[in-house]
Amino acid sequence: MGTALIVKHELVAKDFSLEEPLEFARPPLTQKHKLKVKKSYATKPSTVSPKVGRHPKIPADVEERMIAAVTDWFTERRITNLRRISQVDRAALKKHVRELAKKEGVTVSYSTLHRRIIKRAVRNAASRAET
Repeated sequence: MGTALIVKHELVAKDFSLEEPLEFARPPLTQKHKLKVKKSYATKPSTVSPKVGRHPKIPADVEERMIAAVTDWFTERRITNLRRISQVDRAALKKHVRELAKKEGVTVSYSTLHRRIIKRAVRNAASRAET
């Protein structure tokens, strides 16, 4: 059996030393300047009320008027199912509901309008069509 020969290579470069642990790659420990952001990045006022995560209420009388108006809109177009609505009608519905909300002074998200107004109105239009 023979003995293994271990060879050590010594890397040397002129005017370069790896004795210190790479000072140039160490991140600074402190920030030397202050952030210059003076205003918030929020683009719109929040529609969420101070109560944790709840949307502002739509007054009952306003809600009933909006449901009646959207029900009439559905009845005119003979729409009884939201799943069977064309893209053109869907866009017109969004525009109509947003205009109603603006006219009534209601500032809520479209999802709230969909849940509280549109779904109830389509149920009313469907029940009208059955009778």
